[in-house]
Amino acid sequence: MLINLRYLSFFFLFFTIVLFSCKKDFSTLGLDLQPGSDKINGITVDTATLKAYTVFEDSLSTDERTVSLLGSYTDPVFG
Repeated sequence: MLINLRYLSFFFLFFTIVLFSCKKDFSTLGLDLQPGSDKINGITVDTATLKAYTVFEDSLSTDERTVSLLGSYTDPVFG
């Protein structure tokens, strides 16, 4: 029992040190991916109303595609 308590104390101390040892600022992560002229300025809405419901439909075939993608798409910034 004493050995298990020592291991538990060691792991708790180790993970506490690891958790609080990071000092990097992650708020700037990925800002260099897009140029400043491409950034979108918008507003933040903190409330929204959502109404959801389900409607029973008859069977729907999903195993056959009617339209397929032909070719490829490459984005110049993200690849």
